[in-house]
Amino acid sequence: MGCSVKRHRFEVDVAVGCDATGRLMGFKASLLADTGAYMTLGPAVLVLAAEHASGPYRFQASRIEGKAVHTNTGNASAFRGFGNPQVILGIEQAMDALAAKCGMNPVDFRVQNLLRGGDRAGAGHIVRNDVTLPRLIAAARKGPLLRAPEAETLRPDADGKLRATGFAFVWQGFGWGPGPNPVPASPCAATRTASSGWTVRVRTLARAICPHSSRLQHPD
Repeated sequence: MGCSVKRHRFEVDVAVGCDATGRLMGFKASLLADTGAYMTLGPAVLVLAAEHASGPYRFQASRIEGKAVHTNTGNASAFRGFGNPQVILGIEQAMDALAAKCGMNPVDFRVQNLLRGGDRAGAGHIVRNDVTLPRLIAAARKGPLLRAPEAETLRPDADGKLRATGFAFVWQGFGWGPGPNPVPASPCAATRTASSGWTVRVRTLARAICPHSSRLQHPD
């Protein structure tokens, strides 16, 4: 008999506000995670979900609350997202709604509010390095994906089904462990010395972008 775990079921309520120019002002989120009958990675998933709940966007003020609760359901754990896939739906739907109220293109609305290096994210940490989404979006706009929504008409196909192209802006923190302060890098190294006397050294490092991500620092 084989068995596995499932993602945490989330209930997500968000409130987002902007000014008349489309500048994001406030973000509020309430997260409820169903961790099943056992704790496992429930707290870690909730923390990462809260960190990403406001998306890669810059807000003037934010408040994020979350709870992980036990239920009489199967064991829940992480699946390469740690709560991010569940909570991102809330902020992205709100961004579409706000863009429409401001009469703005939903991509342009998002781009003008993206986090940059030095900004404070919704969860409170400072983004140390630039988020690469602006460059990614600029490249994507040259292709058909981001042009498709503008050309589509929301009418059902001959079979009665409504088909359309959608998109979302998502970021994900990766690293080797949490910590409030950076620590000196301790890179893994593989060294091979050949008979001619040369040495090959391979190092693996990660650059930190937020406190919940890698604490390893670039050697430069």
